[in-house]
Amino acid sequence: MVRIKKVSLLVSGMITVVNFLLLYIYWGGIPRSIPLHIDFNSNIDSYGNKNNLFYLAAFGIVLAVLSFCFSKNAPVSGSFISNKSKYLILSITSMIICSFFLLYSCLTIIKFNQ
Repeated sequence: MVRIKKVSLLVSGMITVVNFLLLYIYWGGIPRSIPLHIDFNSNIDSYGNKNNLFYLAAFGIVLAVLSFCFSKNAPVSGSFISNKSKYLILSITSMIICSFFLLYSCLTIIKFNQ
């Protein structure tokens, strides 16, 4: 179980480092105000500062570290989920969230650096 947790923390960390590197490289091409939320009709209904991209990347790695530290005490919603499954679910979830934040940063960079 510890191996699964360490691998997920390593992968989440690598994804976050790539995210920070991309933001650092393309920071000048991103406008000060970026869309933060788009509704179901593809209308932008919330804007924010471009610093929010850094906050999202940092939040991703914090979430991965927290899932690594607290996965032993995570609540289980039923007795049919084993500890191995609990670790695997938390590990995959943290990697998916970090990947989602990287995807959002990449799409923002692509959108404004054409």
